[in-house]
Amino acid sequence: MEFTDGARRPSSASSIASSPATAVAYEQKLGGASKMILAGQMSYDSDAPAGGIATVWLPTGTLGAGPHTALVLREARLGPIGPTFRGIRLDQGGALAFGNRTVLRYGGEYVLVGLGAAATSVRPRAELDVRLNDDWSTALIFASLPNGPGPLEGTTHNPEARWGGAQ
Repeated sequence: MEFTDGARRPSSASSIASSPATAVAYEQKLGGASKMILAGQMSYDSDAPAGGIATVWLPTGTLGAGPHTALVLREARLGPIGPTFRGIRLDQGGALAFGNRTVLRYGGEYVLVGLGAAATSVRPRAELDVRLNDDWSTALIFASLPNGPGPLEGTTHNPEARWGGAQ
C-alpha cells in the first residue's frame, strides 16, 4: 500500500489529478500455479474524485504460457462540475503450442469508454506463428487493430524466449 499525491505520469490516460490518493497492489496464489494480481489507486479529492482498479487472473501463473483474463475499471470526474469519464476493458486471451515450431496466440477484448454517453467495441485477435528454422519464422495475424496497442501477452525479440515460453 502506498499513499501518494496523485499520478506519477500526468500525461497517462490512467493518471489521476495531483491530490492525496492511496495505491495498492496485491498478488494472490490461488492453488497450483494459478494466481490473481490486483492493483488500484483512489483519489480523495472532493473536487475531482478519481480511481481505477485492474486485476489479472493467470491460471498458469505466467503471461504467454496459457490463458489470462484481465479487467480494468476507471472513473474520474473532470473538474468540480465537469463530466465523469468511465472506462472498462475486459481482455481474454492465451497461447497454445502445437509441437515446438507453431504457436497460436488468441484473444479478444471488450472496451467501453465514455464522457456521459458511452461507446463500446469488441476487438478479436489471433496470431499463428510458425518457426521455419532457427533463422526464419512467419506469422499470420488477424486483428481488429493490427497496429494498435498489443494484447496483454509479453513480447520479446529473443526467439528462444518467445518459443520456449509457450511449449
